[in-house]
Amino acid sequence: MRALVVAIALSIAGCSGIDSFNYRYANPLDMTPEPSNAPFGAACVPNGCMQYNATRPVTCETTVQGSNGGTQFPDGMCTRTCQTGVAGNCSDFGVAAAACTDVDGISFCLPTCNSASSSTPCRKGYDCCANGAKVTGVGVCAPSSSTVCNH
Repeated sequence: MRALVVAIALSIAGCSGIDSFNYRYANPLDMTPEPSNAPFGAACVPNGCMQYNATRPVTCETTVQGSNGGTQFPDGMCTRTCQTGVAGNCSDFGVAAAACTDVDGISFCLPTCNSASSSTPCRKGYDCCANGAKVTGVGVCAPSSSTVCNH
């Protein structure tokens, strides 16, 4: 009798042991989940970036049509523009987490990296660069094909 009562209670209350998750895919062929609310520096889709500061919105940058003919941000990057030489310009992403860097004539907050350490690597399509070259040590994660990495 007890089993019957439990079965009836579960059927009335419903059982949600299976979560639908409602995933969407950016590329259905390789089943890459579409990022929503992606963090700073992550791959993104339009309107899919986390916001850190209402007065300095983060957007999904995919291409910069700057002074050197243009730079692609592979798979997009959640970032925002900034002014080089202004203290604290990218501080809303965390202490030393980002640096304001010129990418093809337009300055962006780029994630910092240390290629000598596995704790702050750059993602695929990006290299750890500083002073116009790839570095072994501290730099910023910039598109591998950008002028930041001397290409």
